Amino acid sequence: MGVRGRGSVIYRKVQARRNGVDARAMTPAKALRLALARAADGLFDLSLTVATVEQHAYPQAELAGLLPQDGLLVLLDGPGGRRGALNLDPQVMAGLVEVQTTGGLRASPPTARRMTPTDAAMAAPFIDAVLSGVDAELESGEGGALAPGFRFGDMVEDSAALALALQAPDYDVFHITVEMGGGAKSGGLTLLLPRLCAPEPGGGVAQSAPPEAPEIEEAALAAPVTLTAEIARLTLPLREATRLAPGQRLTIPRDSLDSTHLLASRGHVVARAQMGKLNGKRAVRLFPRARTEDEGHGAAHKSAADGPEPPAKDPGPAFPVDGDAQEAD
Repeated sequence: MGVRGRGSVIYRKVQARRNGVDARAMTPAKALRLALARAADGLFDLSLTVATVEQHAYPQAELAGLLPQDGLLVLLDGPGGRRGALNLDPQVMAGLVEVQTTGGLRASPPTARRMTPTDAAMAAPFIDAVLSGVDAELESGEGGALAPGFRFGDMVEDSAALALALQAPDYDVFHITVEMGGGAKSGGLTLLLPRLCAPEPGGGVAQSAPPEAPEIEEAALAAPVTLTAEIARLTLPLREATRLAPGQRLTIPRDSLDSTHLLASRGHVVARAQMGKLNGKRAVRLFPRARTEDEGHGAAHKSAADGPEPPAKDPGPAFPVDGDAQEAD
């Protein structure tokens, strides 16, 4: 005779149906359970059982304290430049290393040590298999969704640095405990993936939207740019160049003040200008000019031997210049 109490299987199934929960729906927790077990069995013929899965949502500002300091810390690369993170604790890492080097697991605690790139290389196939397995299980989109397309990126030695690399506004965080080799090893994993937006009206799941183009344009136009005013280029013998000293004066052509070039950080010409003074300070006045094909490709300006390039048209009244001196400090 079946048990009809509140703890019976029949009662739980009926209650789940009343609450609109289908036990057969593929949830992220169930997908992780299946993907972990199948990856361990398929790659290493290793028995792995997931004991618990805890899922929480956290804002990016609270991630620094969620990743353990020990074990293997991994940065995950996703589509669109998004990033996630994964930690395999020392027990899990010991199990992965032992099964690949000795063919089995030892029922003993691992020796405390720092993780190395070799550990990361040995864990990478397992990590990729788990993540691709989760994607395959959740492909139907029923019961829940996680950000898809993430794979092993690189090993990171510091959890604080890893948290700084995660830039999405919110993250799904999974704390998972597992038993490997029938209990020979018991450890945990912590998985962080960018949190998806609310479901769209058509039934899909919206990805985190990238910054609007006007915001990017505004930020780019507000970025500082350093320009260098080059009055002239002089050619000197090496013996004279090595004798140059602070305070020494060099003679330059008089018309160089009217043929100054503004150079960007990589040395290409941004504009032609006239050197002068304004309110007691050195200043340049830009010449209006036609943009040539070579300048459009960022070519360097002509050398002094080619002679000064004439302005495209009369720039109007010039800056006041200090007398007719042809020397510059």
